[in-house]
Amino acid sequence: MSQTITPYLCVADARSAIDWYRQYFRAALVSLIDWEGQVGHAELEFGGATFYLSDEAPKLDVLAPSTIGRGSSASYVVQVADVDGFVARAVAGGAVLERPIEDSHGSRNGWLRDPFGHRWNIGMPNVDRIVRAAQRAPAEPYYLTFSSPDVERAARFFGAVLDWQFSEANDGGGRHVTNTRQPIGLRPVHAEHGNTAPGEIVMWWIARDFDDAIERVRAAGGTVDTVNTYDSGREALCRDDQGIVFRLSEPAPGYDPAN
Repeated sequence: MSQTITPYLCVADARSAIDWYRQYFRAALVSLIDWEGQVGHAELEFGGATFYLSDEAPKLDVLAPSTIGRGSSASYVVQVADVDGFVARAVAGGAVLERPIEDSHGSRNGWLRDPFGHRWNIGMPNVDRIVRAAQRAPAEPYYLTFSSPDVERAARFFGAVLDWQFSEANDGGGRHVTNTRQPIGLRPVHAEHGNTAPGEIVMWWIARDFDDAIERVRAAGGTVDTVNTYDSGREALCRDDQGIVFRLSEPAPGYDPAN
């Protein structure tokens, strides 16, 4: 059984904090819930890590470090692909570098305190980046879907024309093709995770080093809109430096998209 601990940060001005984390941590805002004119709950993600955030709720004794009058007693440790660039960007945005970046205990890391009083250890494993880049394989297509306003009708048609065989419909009403080397699926145009046009093809590109790929998207001038985690693995909805949408995927160990 796996367990996950998700930090839940309290700040004095959550909307300003969200903007700051998005700009200087390059965090993706996954969700936000308003509560009595304030941020009751927000979920952000960066570097493969998720953390929650809220405004203060004095009646619940939920207070920010600035209100308590001292820094947070907890620290948050996150691995990123480029620790030097990450820390430099955060410091330029007003974070305080409490310990300089150094190589220690198998990683390169530095300690900083953000403008809202929370303390972070930003690090990366000590690996040879040139060797790592040389070992990286070009991205291959992982999965594609073809959208149809009537999935069952489309399955009958393409089964007859292309000899595709299909699994049973999944919870979202889609059908996986089971007899092709390239994993393919039919999906309805209106789905839980977004709408598509009839005939639209959506492609996911496999990223074996998912976190590194996300950092390289940003370093190349692109953006990462959202990062989602499913039983099938992780998915990042990205845009290139021209605003064109593409998707990266990290399959969960042992996951077979045809099932």
